[in-house]
Amino acid sequence: MDEPFAAVPIEAMSCGMAVVATTAGGTPEAIVDGETGLLVGPDDPAALARALLRLAADDSLRVRLGEQAARVARERFDLDLYVDRLEAYYRARLVPA
Repeated sequence: MDEPFAAVPIEAMSCGMAVVATTAGGTPEAIVDGETGLLVGPDDPAALARALLRLAADDSLRVRLGEQAARVARERFDLDLYVDRLEAYYRARLVPA
């Protein structure tokens, strides 16, 4: 089953974890391949294994992806920021009475 919104990867990103995920569902909207995680095709277990082994073998890549993932999670998916943006959106569209 595809996850329409990438909640689990975003939770991992917010913890500074390098994420390996598939391109199914909404995940590519949250993870930029090679910048905030590694993405593989949804029906490619060999690619998934390679990506996991790559992260396991490369400490600097794992740290870099995790740090960038945490930054992106804060910038794009922080709840307070989301509420502020949503409120600003509605306020900008309010019609004066």
